[in-house]
Amino acid sequence: MPSWYLLFLATFGMLAVIRWHESGSAHWIIAAGICSGLAVLLKLTGIVQLVGCALALWSTTPQPASGGPVSTSLRRLRVVTLVALGSGLVLLAMLALSAGERTAWRLVPPFALLAWTLAFREWTSGGGTAGMRLRVLARVLGPYVIGVAIPLAGFTVFFATESAGRDLFIGTFVTPWRRLNGAQFLPPAPRGLLWSLPLIFILWPWREDRMAAVARGIGIVWFGTIVLASARDPRWYLAGWYVVWSLPLLVAASLALPTLFPRNVSINTSRRDMARSIAIIAVSGMLVEFPFAAPIYTLYVVPLSFLGIFAAVQEWGKVTGRALLLAGAFFLAFAVLRLNPGTVHSLGVRYLNGPDSVRLDLPRAQLRVEAEDAGDVRALVRTISRLDAHRVLWAGPDAPEAYFLTGRLNHTRTLFEFLDRTPESALDIPVRALAIGASVVVIKRRPEFSPAPSPRAIAAVHQAYPQCEELTNYLVCWR
Repeated sequence: MPSWYLLFLATFGMLAVIRWHESGSAHWIIAAGICSGLAVLLKLTGIVQLVGCALALWSTTPQPASGGPVSTSLRRLRVVTLVALGSGLVLLAMLALSAGERTAWRLVPPFALLAWTLAFREWTSGGGTAGMRLRVLARVLGPYVIGVAIPLAGFTVFFATESAGRDLFIGTFVTPWRRLNGAQFLPPAPRGLLWSLPLIFILWPWREDRMAAVARGIGIVWFGTIVLASARDPRWYLAGWYVVWSLPLLVAASLALPTLFPRNVSINTSRRDMARSIAIIAVSGMLVEFPFAAPIYTLYVVPLSFLGIFAAVQEWGKVTGRALLLAGAFFLAFAVLRLNPGTVHSLGVRYLNGPDSVRLDLPRAQLRVEAEDAGDVRALVRTISRLDAHRVLWAGPDAPEAYFLTGRLNHTRTLFEFLDRTPESALDIPVRALAIGASVVVIKRRPEFSPAPSPRAIAAVHQAYPQCEELTNYLVCWR
């Protein structure tokens, strides 16, 4: 999945931002921008990394004339900043609500906390004039924009030289909106966040050592029960999953906490800025879940959230290393023992470590899948492989695996039919297959996103391609 590579590039981009804090060299800002530009090329949701790194750089850019008088122009600039943050939050809320209330509850609170943190820092830090502030921002964000533009410009020029500018526009600005209607997955109900309350209790900056010791004792009992009981009881598995799932929200709350409860913390400015940058990039990664918040998408978010929570608590004050070690040990144990076994479909639902998960054992894929799927896919590859290798294949709806696993070319420009709005997409399946000279047709009975083929469409395929083999989820026909 491209989302894994977004996680990799976000990690490298975060590292580049940290190196900038350490060295002050603009080369690291350009490197962060290149990572963000490459993320957008891999998948359009890479925009979340682009925005996250930009916000991290903006929020940690040195303020001019710290402690000096605030000019009228700077006050106006700050008002514009507040309006921009508020408008962005309203837009996010509207998009999230279009996908469902649970999506809104998942995304809006952490980004509201993030917006509050950014606005608080911008409004209360530094002085001088708006011009001074803008010049400082330009020196930091200018190299970042250059870095982002390097891969994007090369990609755009390539499309332009191939006379494919219209395709680039549609793929960037039109097709993604179709996903909002055709590929949605609601996150868990927000009440699941209640399971994370003990984690908050453990990581709270207690002033008294006795309370910190009590919190660690509760954590040992709580986390130990989850890890042990989750192997047998799905309810305890979900309890552990909800603790993992809540991490991005806790990172956002950790960022906002010092603004609501100021404390005298002995941490240098550079280290605080690095911690804040890590946390901001981690929170921004949550948008990868929109609009498809399947449990697997949480795994594209939580690795940075681990770093984010441990970085953000440095601004809290007295959070002991033992508390952080206890929380880290739980996440590691639960991930290795309970999340790593099983399949994509069991992730976030129940612990699975048995014969339901088998290795596909195909020349082009060694993945572990559910047993019922493995037999069907093997039969699909075996059936197509028996036919002449020079035959042209058409597969759909939503069956790109048929091309990849058999090593056959896809002679269309379609991977998922619900994203295809060309005139050809409205034609019957046999007409589309014959248009590319296909002599083999694979029909997927239960596509993931697109509408299932109708009985009339299947009958038409049988008529045009009389030799057929029936599989559980596939129909293979040839002529």
